[in-house]
Amino acid sequence: MDALKAFLPAPSFLKIKHWITELDVQLKISPPRKTKLGDFKGVNNTMYISINNDLNPYSFLITLTHELAHAFVYVAHKRGVAPHGKQWQDTFKAMMLNFLNPTIFPNDVLKVLSMHLK
Repeated sequence: MDALKAFLPAPSFLKIKHWITELDVQLKISPPRKTKLGDFKGVNNTMYISINNDLNPYSFLITLTHELAHAFVYVAHKRGVAPHGKQWQDTFKAMMLNFLNPTIFPNDVLKVLSMHLK
C-alpha cells in the first residue's frame, strides 16, 4: 500500500488508503492502456480496481476516486444501478469534496474540477 504514495498527491494518501481498506478492494497499478485510465470490476465477493501507471498525481487521484466510487456503489446496490447514474454521481462528488483544496490540487485544476462537480 505504501507504493501507492508515489502516485498520489501526498495529502490525499490517508483518505484513499482508508477507502481501499474499508472496501477491501484489490488495487493493481497497470501499464498504460489506450482505451481507459482505470477500471472497476466486482467478481463474486471480490472487488478489483486497476489504474494506469502513467497518470500524473492529479489524474491518478481523480481516476482512483472515480473507480472507488464505483466500488462504493457496487457494495450498496450491486448491479442494480446505471454505472454513471445518480447514485454514482452523488457518491463521486461526495468523495471528491474531500480533496477540493489547494494543498492537493493546483488552482487551475481546482477551478475546473470544482466547476465540473457542480
